[in-house]
Amino acid sequence: MIEIATQKKERCPACPHKFVYLLPFSEEDVEALKAYPFNKLLKDRITGSLKERSLIQLRLYWGGCRFLAIQVSDHENILSAEDIDFEIKTKVAKENPAMIKRFKMIGGIVYIEPISIAMVNMKHLDACKFFDCAFPLMSEMIGKTADEFIALAKATFRR
Repeated sequence: MIEIATQKKERCPACPHKFVYLLPFSEEDVEALKAYPFNKLLKDRITGSLKERSLIQLRLYWGGCRFLAIQVSDHENILSAEDIDFEIKTKVAKENPAMIKRFKMIGGIVYIEPISIAMVNMKHLDACKFFDCAFPLMSEMIGKTADEFIALAKATFRR
């Protein structure tokens, strides 16, 4: 019996077909799997994280965006979570140019297009760096510390 780490995938990297398969996580896992011949039926016991990246982290960010939108909106200027998301991404991108997807010129004005933080578009460590920058910026918008802001945002989550 061997124990290896795998990652569940749903799209073939070499063709447009979709099918579910388990991909060995590291070179060591690939080497360990060579102990078994191709096409042999293997019995698996699967445990581990449900997401490649932290779903809890992403939910906290979007919950914080919704909470912040409510806190900073007024009758004349109603903001959405998407508005807050764009503002935070833009601020983070100004401090960290690696977070800029591309520049666009519209009507002679240059705009930045921030990168997507969707799970499929950003690796876990890059997401951690983004959130480390984002939460303090979000908390500054309402005059709180990052920890206070996160606690307030979590308190609004549906149970």
